[in-house]
Amino acid sequence: MPDPVSLSRVECVVQSACEPNVRRYLDEAYKCFRAEAYNAAVVMAWCGVIAYFRLLVSQIGVPFLAYHYWALKRKNDHESEHGSFDQWQVDFNLKEVPDRNLLEALQRMHLVEVSNLAVLRQRRNSFAHPDNEFASEQEAVGLIETANVVCHRTVSRERISHLADVVGYAKATSDKLAAQRIGWWIEDTSCLELAHGVLTAYLYDEEANVAGLLGLWYGLWWRLTEQQTASLWDRLECAVEDAVGNLSILRSLYDLTDLVIWPRPDTENKSRDRIAEIYIAWLENRVSTNEFGGPDIDLARRLRQHLPCNIRQKLQIIVEDMKRRL
Repeated sequence: MPDPVSLSRVECVVQSACEPNVRRYLDEAYKCFRAEAYNAAVVMAWCGVIAYFRLLVSQIGVPFLAYHYWALKRKNDHESEHGSFDQWQVDFNLKEVPDRNLLEALQRMHLVEVSNLAVLRQRRNSFAHPDNEFASEQEAVGLIETANVVCHRTVSRERISHLADVVGYAKATSDKLAAQRIGWWIEDTSCLELAHGVLTAYLYDEEANVAGLLGLWYGLWWRLTEQQTASLWDRLECAVEDAVGNLSILRSLYDLTDLVIWPRPDTENKSRDRIAEIYIAWLENRVSTNEFGGPDIDLARRLRQHLPCNIRQKLQIIVEDMKRRL
């Protein structure tokens, strides 16, 4: 029978686990420890660590982890061997990722410090195979307590703080919903900075995947206060003006309507109204020069549904004029 103090230490690890499935593995580790099956106890504690990470990845989104795994493989192997991320991730299966690679990908996500778990993983590998290595009581206690570095955490409280790789993921993926999901896991204090980074990539990066950037943009926008979005509205207004003048940015006026998160028509928003007036002036000019086409009618109709009555009437007049001239 193990020393009561050692048993108490292991029990504390079990009790500190917040996620039910993680606690189940740690409870198995406790039972093994109490039976003096120390190798098995360490193996089950490691299972608790991996269970936590898989739960975390499932909540944040498996595609986000897949992106980091893909990026690591591109760095370590020849880049051309793995193609685009969208092509590569079709065959990605989280359960087939070796523990070492899973930890490396999580490290790249800045969600875990791998060095804290290196010894535990190494000893778990030894104890899970017939290598004639057996843990002592004290070693097993220490390793199980190491697992608690991860196992005491709560998935809902985890946050992503490293922003460059988030933008990189959004630029690489065409999965808008997966990218939008990431927006909810960003640190509150980093949301505005990241939103500006996404906007810059959308406007100026010709290789970026528009769908992924839009998804992340939507996910971030609803995390921001009205005061925080003011600077983004200013940049959106400048982008629309630049698009009218065919300046620097890559996106057209048609594209930019997808980027604007339109407030309800019955709410006051001066930035929205100024952007709408820029569109109206541009459409009126296209009508007067007879340069308009079907896409312009569609654009006017799309804008019309988002705008207050006084501006909506201007667009209605433009639509009717274009329909007469076609």
